[in-house]
Amino acid sequence: MTDEEYDLLDELYFVIDFVLLKRATGLDDKVLIERLQNLVEKGWVRAFVSPGGADAENPDSVIYPSLYYLASKDGLLAHTGL
Repeated sequence: MTDEEYDLLDELYFVIDFVLLKRATGLDDKVLIERLQNLVEKGWVRAFVSPGGADAENPDSVIYPSLYYLASKDGLLAHTGL
């Protein structure tokens, strides 16, 4: 796990939107989208269409800024080193 992945997962213990995640991490849009895509592909982060809504199916970079994010169980385990 990279330092950036660790820092992102650290912010994703609760559902958060893209704008707040960007502010918390200080990453620019392009980098944040790339990191989120990577974490979603690993199964460490889940993307949602609304804070309490259904998972986004096959999210792509066009819609990433409009989604909400949460670390998955696997992501939390990876984050804590278990």
